[in-house]
Order: sequence, then C-alpha cells, then structure tokens
Amino acid sequence: MQAIQQVMGPEEYECLVSLACGAAKSYRKSSIFNPFPKAFVVDGRERDYDRLVACLDTLPPSAAMFSPSGGAAASAVSEAEWQPTEDHRALCEFLVSECFKLRRVPVEEVRQHLPASSPGLHPDLVFEVRHDPSSRASQDFDGAREEFGCAVAFHGSSTENWFCIVNSGLRNFSGTARQRSGALFGEGIYLSSSLAVALDFSQAAPCWGHGTVLSSSLRVVGLCEVALHPDVLRQAAGDASTSGRRSRSVPDSYFVVGNSTHVRVKHLLVYTQAVRPGAAGPDRKCVG
Repeated sequence: MQAIQQVMGPEEYECLVSLACGAAKSYRKSSIFNPFPKAFVVDGRERDYDRLVACLDTLPPSAAMFSPSGGAAASAVSEAEWQPTEDHRALCEFLVSECFKLRRVPVEEVRQHLPASSPGLHPDLVFEVRHDPSSRASQDFDGAREEFGCAVAFHGSSTENWFCIVNSGLRNFSGTARQRSGALFGEGIYLSSSLAVALDFSQAAPCWGHGTVLSSSLRVVGLCEVALHPDVLRQAAGDASTSGRRSRSVPDSYFVVGNSTHVRVKHLLVYTQAVRPGAAGPDRKCVG
C-alpha cells in the first residue's frame, strides 16, 4: 500500500475512493466508471462490478491507511491492522497509476471565484485537478485559451459522474444515450458563472462509508476554465468585441460549450455537509 501513501494524503485518498465508489455503485456504472481496472475484467471482456464494489468497500479508512510517521512505518502500521488481498493491491495500484489527478489545496486558492455574499455556498474542501501538459487535450485547450481568452465557470453534476469527469474530462453527450439533462439552448456542455446555479445540478450521492475526512454522501461542483472560442454560446451583450458566440436566448450566466476541447476542469469543490440550495430559476432542467 506504499504506493498510495507515497503520492497522496488522507484527503486525496478519501476523495478518490469516494468518487470511485459513487460511480461503481451507480446503475449507470457501465458508462461512467472509466477507466476500469483490468484486474477486475473477467475473461478479457466482462467487468466484475460486484467484486470491484466489495474491494472498494473494504479499503481501510485513512486513519488506518496513513500514519503520522509516514513512510515505511505507515506501511507497517496499516498492514498490521488490515490484511490487503490481491484485489486490494491491484485496485490501489490502479488508483495511483491511472486515476490519481487530485491535490488538495486551501479554499483560499479559489475564494476569488466564490460569492462573497453567500458564504453558505463555499465548499468544505477544494482539490486541484492536475492535467498532463504534454497531452493533446492540454495542448489543444491551452492553444484555444491563448488565442481567444478564457472565463471561469462552474459545472454541476451528480457525484457519481465525477470519477469519469476527473479522468476523462467533460464531454458533450447531447443527442446521445448518455445525455442526462435537457439541451434547450443548444447541444453542448452547460456551465454557469453562478455557483448557486451549478449547485442546483450537483446532486448528492452515496459514496464510501468509511471516510474520516469526507462524509458518506458528497456533492461536487467543478470550477472550470472555458476557452472563449467563437463556437462557445453565451448570453448576448452590448460589447461584441470579446470572443464567444452570443445569443439572446441563453440565460444570464450560462455558457454552452459544444467542443470539449474548449473546457477544462481546474478544481473540484467538495461539500461534505448539507448546502443551502441556490436558485437556478425556471430553466433548472437545462443545465447538467
């Protein structure tokens, strides 16, 4: 288990396992648990979700996984209190090698983007989503941001979706079987510059029951960067000099991004307690 202990802390560990549990326990697991650990694939093609969920549910809490002394001592403490199976070892290796993209940062790092007048909407924890700068997705986004400028916006989605989003990015599923919300203002990924609006679409879901830092039911909102490519749809304004296609039909604060290359999740805002709901207005079902 040293791989886990060497690269992440208790908060990152619990968040990653919680997101994985949320996806694995969803009735939509076959489409949202991505990537999937090869050790839990039977006969080269059949995904064994029951075995995966059983393995996730028996991972130790962070208090057992981590020790204040760290290093080899932490491994000795955790394995004396908990006997990992081969499935546990394979799952931990998978989480480290293919899924570990989160780094906890202080809430102060994103406070400038949070509504000062509504402290009840501020998250309990914030995680930076790390991206490989050499990847094609990062290079495409960086190029669009440099050429067209960018804006900060929030994306709300059910907690079960965030394991896939963190690992694969936001995707435009409009017009496909994976579309979960309406597309009243056009096909695309819906975001808002209002945190309250995004929170209305951040549905809590049961996750992992053994957290000592995070609760067993979480809500998550993505703090995103939107490259203002001319194809990005947003509300019409008097100043047409800035990038982005504008339409008077799009509600105030909304962004509709048709190309997933033009949006990137920068931080996860995680809520472990009940949040005072925002007010998305009559168009609530149009964002997701």
